[in-house]
Amino acid sequence: MLSIFNQKNLPVIIIIGVVIILLIIISVLLVLKSKKKPKEKIEKISIEILENLYQALGSKNNIKSIEKEQQRLRLVLIEPKKVNAKYLVELKIPAFLKGNELKILIKGQSNEVYEYINNKIKG
Repeated sequence: MLSIFNQKNLPVIIIIGVVIILLIIISVLLVLKSKKKPKEKIEKISIEILENLYQALGSKNNIKSIEKEQQRLRLVLIEPKKVNAKYLVELKIPAFLKGNELKILIKGQSNEVYEYINNKIKG
């Protein structure tokens, strides 16, 4: 009587079983990875918002310098009390003040905001 489950075929059957299990695990991981949330599209920031942000920071009279650090902007201010914190909250811009240094987090638009403010304080 022939049987595929005899002693000679046992190692082959084990290897085939392990390969099938690995294929199932890889398939499940690929499906889970593909179900991740798509990245949000970041809308271009308007000139009006840029100008309002610039004014909220106290404009040229209050900004001593500005530096870009990845998604953050570091501003050295002359008078931190002149910053309109309410407007930053309205725009949902996290801001951290330490002495005369204000760091603001601008996700995805830090280049545009940096260029705008830097041109305003230099021009």
